[in-house]
Amino acid sequence: MVRRVATEVPLHRFWRIKHILERVQLHAATLENFASIMKVFMAVKPDECYHLAAQSFVTNSFEDEHSTMQTNIDGTHYVLSALKEVVPKCRFYFAASSEMFVTPRRTSRTRTPRSTRVQPTEFPRWQGST
Repeated sequence: MVRRVATEVPLHRFWRIKHILERVQLHAATLENFASIMKVFMAVKPDECYHLAAQSFVTNSFEDEHSTMQTNIDGTHYVLSALKEVVPKCRFYFAASSEMFVTPRRTSRTRTPRSTRVQPTEFPRWQGST
């Protein structure tokens, strides 16, 4: 499932997967529209769903927080709701963004990070008593 605009020039948008494009069927839909997601799931009835879509560009996420919330929160809810209704036994994986699978570029420590994701080692240990 891809955004409709992505299907207009597939070799430009999907250059990373051009070696498998002829074996993949792309379905146009948008995370902002529950009906479009339902239509795809009704047609495909997937056994597995890998959700790799999210607003992950940090600057945009702060500039347009409402769209970010709609895409990241509501869109994920729509996907889960559609799966629950159409194929409740479907396995679901949520990565939040395909950037999770990109080999990181080496950068100097003085540059700003591409993302605000917190590394597990950055979480403070809880010091409460039980």
